[in-house]
Amino acid sequence: MSRAVDRVNRLLLVVLGFVLFATGAVVAATALGAFGETVTNRAVLDRDTDDYLRENSWIWWAAAAACLLIAILALRWLVAQLTTSRIGRMVLQRGGPEGDTVVRGAAVSAAMEDDVESLHGVRSASLQLHGDQTAPTALLVVDVDDRASLGELRDRIEHEAVPSLRRCLDVPGLPVHVRLRLSGRVRRVR
Repeated sequence: MSRAVDRVNRLLLVVLGFVLFATGAVVAATALGAFGETVTNRAVLDRDTDDYLRENSWIWWAAAAACLLIAILALRWLVAQLTTSRIGRMVLQRGGPEGDTVVRGAAVSAAMEDDVESLHGVRSASLQLHGDQTAPTALLVVDVDDRASLGELRDRIEHEAVPSLRRCLDVPGLPVHVRLRLSGRVRRVR
C-alpha cells in the first residue's frame, strides 16, 4: 500500500475514533447526571418527533438503506486493506507447444533470499515482488550483522544477485530496491 493511502487510512480512523469517543463521553456524562437531573431523565425523542416517526414509516426504510450503504462501503474498505500488490505468479513465456512457463513469486523470492543469505555478514534476507506481471518491482530487505562490509555487500548484491534475479524473471529493467538493516551489536565509531 502506498504512503498516501496509509495516511488517508490513519486520518479517517483517527477522525472516526475521535467522533465515537466524544459521542460516548457525552452519552456517559449525560447518564451520570453531569448536565443536570432534567437532562438525565428526559426522553431521547420528544412526543412530536415520536409521533412523526410513527406516521412516516418510510424514514426507517431510508435509515436502513443508509446503514446498508455504510456497511457496503466499510466492507469495500476492508477488502482494500486485505488485498496486496504482491505478485503470486508470473508467466515467463506464453503459448509454447507445451503451454505457458509460469513461476511462483514465492519460489523466486526463496531462491533470491537463499542467494543473498549466503553472502558474508548477512543474517537474513527477504524479497517481495510487487506490481503486476507487465511492470513488476522488487523490494529486497537484508539484515546485516556487524561483521559485514556494507560497501562490499552492496556491490555483491548489485552486481551478482540483482542481475541474476533480472535474468530469472526475464525483466532486464526490473527495479530492485535494496534496504540494508543493521542488526546485532552496534559499534560506536570515534
